[in-house]
Amino acid sequence: MALNQVKQVNENLEKTVQKRTLQLSQANANLTQENKIRLESEKKVHQLALVAQKTTNVVVVLNADLALVWVNEAFCQKINYTFEEVENNNFLDYLSQKKVFNQSLQLLISTLRDQQTFEGEIEDCSKDGIHFWFYVVATPLFDKGVFQGYVIVKADITKRKSAEEQVVFLNDTLQHKILEISNLNKNLEKIVRQRTAQIQKINHQLERKNQFLDTFVYTIAHDLRSPITNLKGMLQLFEIEPQIALLPKSMDNINASTNRLERTLDGLIEIIDVQTRGTVLPKNNAIADLIADILTGIDTQNLEYTTDIDLQIASISYIEPYLRSILSNPISNAFKYRSYERPLNLKISTRQEKEFVVLTIADNGIGIDLELYQKDLFKPFKRYTKQREGTGIGMSIAKSMVEFNGGKITLTSQLDLGTTVAIYLMPHA
Repeated sequence: MALNQVKQVNENLEKTVQKRTLQLSQANANLTQENKIRLESEKKVHQLALVAQKTTNVVVVLNADLALVWVNEAFCQKINYTFEEVENNNFLDYLSQKKVFNQSLQLLISTLRDQQTFEGEIEDCSKDGIHFWFYVVATPLFDKGVFQGYVIVKADITKRKSAEEQVVFLNDTLQHKILEISNLNKNLEKIVRQRTAQIQKINHQLERKNQFLDTFVYTIAHDLRSPITNLKGMLQLFEIEPQIALLPKSMDNINASTNRLERTLDGLIEIIDVQTRGTVLPKNNAIADLIADILTGIDTQNLEYTTDIDLQIASISYIEPYLRSILSNPISNAFKYRSYERPLNLKISTRQEKEFVVLTIADNGIGIDLELYQKDLFKPFKRYTKQREGTGIGMSIAKSMVEFNGGKITLTSQLDLGTTVAIYLMPHA
């Protein structure tokens, strides 16, 4: 029985030994596997360290306390610190002591404290004050959920930032130049508008002068015709009856015609002088005297007529040859186109209407059929009756002169009742 007990104990011991041997074998295998993993890890770390050491990017490794435990050669070259100077220094203190401390550095420090990933641009400087721009990627390291530290990689982007700043500067300069060019364009457009307006004004003045010159030629012929016709008629009469030339009345007629011819020529010379030199020679004209002078030059012998003159405005500042020619046409027309069936009644009046002096000349002559001739009023060489001779140029001349001096002229008429001409004269200053 004792032998059986010993045998049983021996069997149990053998099982225990086998069990322990199996456990030791498994433990040894685990150690071998762990050692293999460790060796592979160390190999990878070594390889990574070689890569990190040779890269141009700055690489910094922090421990769980955020102390610097490793930096590569690029760190020492860029930042100009040796590893011994920064080893085991708290990285946050290292950042806080920078000469360049801005919002981006504050954000990096806050992120590191929170053990979060950071990625962004940071302005940094070396120990000797040289400024750099880095693109920073800070990656937290965890082992089974436990924070182990950080790996921080910083890529130098100084040249890129400098180029960006240069682009911004050039863009600002370009915008400034664009604004300058825009202002120059606006000024140029303003000058062009001003010059265009000046040219248009000059062209308008030239057109008016050309129109005036056209009118002037007709004015010469028209205003000279009457006194020359009178002189010619008297000379023809003298040839038939020479004794008439010795009569005082004949001499008076000759003197009146020559005086009118002289005045006409003087006026035309003055008009030429105004147009050539641009000299404005207005004077204060007594309207009653001018009307009387015009009536004196019209052959009214053996004519039955009356005049009704009402001058609320007695005088006007105007260029006298213009005013004489303007008044002569409608007054002489009143006599030329009078009705043979009744005595001529000539009404002449003046009044003020706004800035104009309105001179109205009305007669009770043969009138004009405006339904037929309205469209031809004041057109040169247009005549409105075949009952009397005429050139059809007088009122066109008058209208041109009035408008040339800033005024206007209107005409109303009824057939066989008479005609009224209203002349709106703009006085000269």
